[in-house]
Amino acid sequence: MAEHIQTGGAQSVDGVKTFTASPIVPTPTTTSQAAPKGYVDSAVAGGGSVTSVNTKTGVVVINQDEILDGTTYKQYSQTEKTKLAGVATGATANSTDATLLNRTNHTGSQAESTITNLISDLAAKEPAITAGITAQYYRGDKTFQTLNQDAVPDGTTNKAYTATEKTKLSGIATNATANSSDATLLARANHTGTQLASTVSDFSSAADARITAATSTGTGSLVRATSPAITTPTGIVKDDVGLGSVDNTSNATERAATATLTNKILNSTTNTFASVVSEASSATPTPTGDSRENELYETALAANATIAAPTGTATNGNKLIIRIKDNGTARTLAWNAIYRGIGVTLPATTVISKTLYLGARYNSTDTKWDVIAYGAEA
Repeated sequence: MAEHIQTGGAQSVDGVKTFTASPIVPTPTTTSQAAPKGYVDSAVAGGGSVTSVNTKTGVVVINQDEILDGTTYKQYSQTEKTKLAGVATGATANSTDATLLNRTNHTGSQAESTITNLISDLAAKEPAITAGITAQYYRGDKTFQTLNQDAVPDGTTNKAYTATEKTKLSGIATNATANSSDATLLARANHTGTQLASTVSDFSSAADARITAATSTGTGSLVRATSPAITTPTGIVKDDVGLGSVDNTSNATERAATATLTNKILNSTTNTFASVVSEASSATPTPTGDSRENELYETALAANATIAAPTGTATNGNKLIIRIKDNGTARTLAWNAIYRGIGVTLPATTVISKTLYLGARYNSTDTKWDVIAYGAEA
């Protein structure tokens, strides 16, 4: 059979065949099929024919130097590639310089040798201080000293006080009140009670002198400022000396006698001028109040006490003396409302093993026993 190209059916063609005109082939459907020029042109970017690549024409070997940056993908240089090769796989971005430079964000420890001048600066500082004891303080001259009141200066509010002042304070009774002024205490008009003649300087000699000066003899009526001492009476009767109404009765008889007083006033509701209540201890010490002089003595108070109102009906000006001493243990003291301090504060407790005195007068206007004096044994 003569060699020829069939127009239909499958046929294998061997050898080199030269076509004087380019054959027309359909659009390929597999990778081994020929493709028409139009198909190839449309497959190239831009859809037009390629005449050059990056100003190069003819057969061009394309490498990264010939490719321009795209919108999404970019070229990167050899320098950038080297830099990328130095980044470990999985590396993360560092924090900002400000964060990394801030010492508060640093971790671990730092050798002192890496800190400029640290060793020399520390060498110039104070060496280690040897510990003292709890009763000492570190003074400015770098020595430990005993911490006591001598070492602490006075403050604005609180002050140190000396041993002399401490001794003075210990000698003042608890709840002691300030004395009146010297002038008030020295003025005799302010004194209370009575005074023995033996305590008055020259009283006896002055009285004897006045009696001697009044001594005289003579006849008739004799008038003296004071009664004279008659050593040898002669013919003198009681009328001569103004004693006509006096009976010659012995003192013993007079003391034993009784008398009825009519329209007379005694300054005591009980006709008793002194009444004393004395006891070792009572929780409710009760004095009398209806005598001119009333006294209450608690000699060994063994319980907390409330001083009760005096018994009886008091007369204006009646006096009351209260003396209290505990049994070696301080006791609290409370006072009936009838007692009122005038210039003094009623004590609220005893002073251990010390005697307390209080002086009061009855005030009928206010129905109060006015306590006008208080003192404690030193």
